[in-house]
Amino acid sequence: LNVHAGLMFSKTQKRMAYNTAIGNADYWYYLYRWSPMQTIALEDSNGYSLRSPAQEARDANTAVFSTMYTSGNLGTTITPSESKKDISDYKITD
Repeated sequence: LNVHAGLMFSKTQKRMAYNTAIGNADYWYYLYRWSPMQTIALEDSNGYSLRSPAQEARDANTAVFSTMYTSGNLGTTITPSESKKDISDYKITD
């Protein structure tokens, strides 16, 4: 008789710059939509921030995606003889 069990829990959180109000565009689109000819300066002569990929990411809201995963299993292996084996497993995930 062999009895085995296991449990796994995982919680992840992804945070990224969220530049759109409607949520249908990827943040990479907003980061790379300027041409290579875009001005490198961070501020204009009056001290205001220029629109650039770095400024857009810095001033954007933060999107947070959280995911939790739980998995548990329980099983037995019964070997009444050398040639016969009865295996039973149960798994639940959330």
